[in-house]
Amino acid sequence: MDANNIFCPVRFGRLVNKYIVENRSRLLLILATPLVAMAIFALLMSDGDSREGYYTGVNNELGFFVIMTFIFGMKLSSGAFLSMSKPKEALASLTLPTSQLEEFLVRWLALVPGFMLWSVLCALFADSMRVVFTRFILHGVADFTPWCDVFTGNGGPLMWSENAFYHIVIVFMLLQSFFFLGAIVWRRNHFLKTFFVLSVIYGIYCFVAVIITRMLSWHGVGYFIMTPMVIMSVVTILINYVLVYMRLRESEIINRW
Repeated sequence: MDANNIFCPVRFGRLVNKYIVENRSRLLLILATPLVAMAIFALLMSDGDSREGYYTGVNNELGFFVIMTFIFGMKLSSGAFLSMSKPKEALASLTLPTSQLEEFLVRWLALVPGFMLWSVLCALFADSMRVVFTRFILHGVADFTPWCDVFTGNGGPLMWSENAFYHIVIVFMLLQSFFFLGAIVWRRNHFLKTFFVLSVIYGIYCFVAVIITRMLSWHGVGYFIMTPMVIMSVVTILINYVLVYMRLRESEIINRW
């Protein structure tokens, strides 16, 4: 099969432009929601009486940013590929000079690396708003969050565990891949069903982890357990992506006939 029938950069660029034009209102709402939510929470965290700079409340602020990113990201993911498996959307994709892989990549780029990057930018903006509001409106003391320590995996004054940021990214992509898959498996209440299944899986994981941790109590057990978990998470993410794409291809063939 000709590679251009699977992926063509020029055709993909046109598809991206079409996707942005047709969904600009929805995309603007998606971009505005985390930005406004993070900014409002950061402003609420401002403390005019603080004399300790960013050490007061910043971990709570970062925790909210992470939770907001997870919740909103999972909700978007649960409906991202759902429309592609519906007859109307599947038939419409057949009339476009694009492949199913290109349709898949457009949504994946927007909701995985695109959304994560936008969430980081929203967090940076919200943190800046907190500092400006505290210094110039409340006349208090506030410093910027040490983002270099966050992004480089160095806990620094925040007392985060080593490589916490990268672990958060992996967990986000892992959960997101399950919500991608859940939207394809279940037609109704897919978000709630996926959330329930993941809750059960997490409960089983915690139970097994406690047993293994008690059995392996020697020095270095954290590395011994974490490394296989990271590898398994990456493999699971890739498997979920492949399953979603194969299910979409199946829907395309069914609707073609």
